[in-house]
Amino acid sequence: MESLALLGAVEPLHVALHLLELTEIAEQKNTGHSTIGSALFGIRWGHKMAGVESPTQHTTVIAAAEEAKRRLSRPIQPKRPLVLETVVSFAQYNNTVSASLADIRFLFLLLVGYAGLFRVFELLNVRVKDVSTDDIGMSVFISQRKKNDQFR
Repeated sequence: MESLALLGAVEPLHVALHLLELTEIAEQKNTGHSTIGSALFGIRWGHKMAGVESPTQHTTVIAAAEEAKRRLSRPIQPKRPLVLETVVSFAQYNNTVSASLADIRFLFLLLVGYAGLFRVFELLNVRVKDVSTDDIGMSVFISQRKKNDQFR
């Protein structure tokens, strides 16, 4: 019963200050805002289990949480395509007489994936029976394209 009395005594200002402290720690550690959400949900859950009103619904706490999310958000950085120079340097580095089977397999996946514009998901599903060669080149059968194949 003592814990119920303690939970009832939590002021929204204390929760907001706690969120600000978590924000500063997250900034120092260069982490995201997931700790803020976890703290809010934990506080809300504890109060709900105790049957008392949660201070997380107070405007001060909501404003502190939104500020924390703004401060800890990062700009979206789109994926950059693999440039030809990188592929060439990988191929030259791994193309040796003493190359292991793993190196040759890596080179195959890299070169075929780059030349065929395959996604990693598609390359992971390629089997030996899906690859065929003839006089004019090589063909790779992809049973299912994940993103653009609407009709399979």
